Amino acid sequence: MSVAAETLSVERALTTIEYVFFLDEDWAWNGLSIVLSVRLSEKHRMALATSVLASLSSQQMHHVSDMFQPASHCPLPPFLSATTEAKFWADSAFQEEIEAYLVACFRKLPDQRKKEFLDFATSEFENRQPIKLQQNSEA
Repeated sequence: MSVAAETLSVERALTTIEYVFFLDEDWAWNGLSIVLSVRLSEKHRMALATSVLASLSSQQMHHVSDMFQPASHCPLPPFLSATTEAKFWADSAFQEEIEAYLVACFRKLPDQRKKEFLDFATSEFENRQPIKLQQNSEA
């Protein structure tokens, strides 16, 4: 594609983005991906997506990425270690799945482990130095 043709294609994509912002309707946003895939190169679409995702908070970014990940359903039995498997599963699980398993697991913990977990979660949330949870000899 010549420089002039690529410039025209980018200009048309930008005009479409302006229209979509102006209309601010679901159907317009949904159609934007089609226009961008036709008008912009893969390199430009990836750069645009990266820039937009980088502008989001971590929580917003996970919410967006959850829309495109296949459902992971339940964790598999541990192959290497429970901690490694749990991290792998959590990295690919939907937010709703993570929250459901978190609540269910928390409720199964003995009271002392619940307290330790709450202390750990509080320190993580407050961005202090994380407290190391003791590993059970069974895990």
